[in-house]
Amino acid sequence: QVLGGLKYSEDFDDTPLVPFVGVRLHDTSGKLHISLTVPFEAKLSYHFDSSSVAYVFGDVQGDKYFAHSSSFDEGFNIQVHERKIGAGVRRWFSRHISAGLEVGSTIDSHIEFKSELPSEFRTKDVEDSFYLKAELDFAF
Repeated sequence: QVLGGLKYSEDFDDTPLVPFVGVRLHDTSGKLHISLTVPFEAKLSYHFDSSSVAYVFGDVQGDKYFAHSSSFDEGFNIQVHERKIGAGVRRWFSRHISAGLEVGSTIDSHIEFKSELPSEFRTKDVEDSFYLKAELDFAF
């Protein structure tokens, strides 16, 4: 599978419209999958059987928020840009229930505060940190 297009998002600094290209490949047995969407994500997964998968990934995400303080009568934008790498496993117990465990780290992430005044902005690098995520999903 080959894909391409434009994505409207806040994943990158001051670039809300980002072109992307991608490819989805799997081996002839269907066990090994490669998913690459440049510049957003890369994922390599191995399906042990129809119910269990292990994967490694890297991705880029971002978002933009507006905050307003009535006590200071001032508003400002907050832009969050997060880059992650990690690995995980997922197991489906039925068509409706699955559980997963993921471990990873943020890398080279930052937060930017921008005032409504054009000359006032502040960028803060976010310290790289590890995370552990456990999920239990129900689909109805």
